[in-house]
Amino acid sequence: MKCLKDYIYYLYFQYMLITCCIDFEPWEQMIAHVVTVTLFSILVFTAYIFIPLHLHLAFQFFLQS
Repeated sequence: MKCLKDYIYYLYFQYMLITCCIDFEPWEQMIAHVVTVTLFSILVFTAYIFIPLHLHLAFQFFLQS
């Protein structure tokens, strides 16, 4: 369990370094986190909606007799 906790802390620390959130004030960190989560959520939602549709259309196109 400690190893998992250390790994999650490591990933969070990497995220903080990559986004430069370590240098921010707490309120700036919160805004950066909200923007990051919002963009990631939009990306996941778009992938969930459009990738299956495009794969279905591609299979229909390439597997036609």
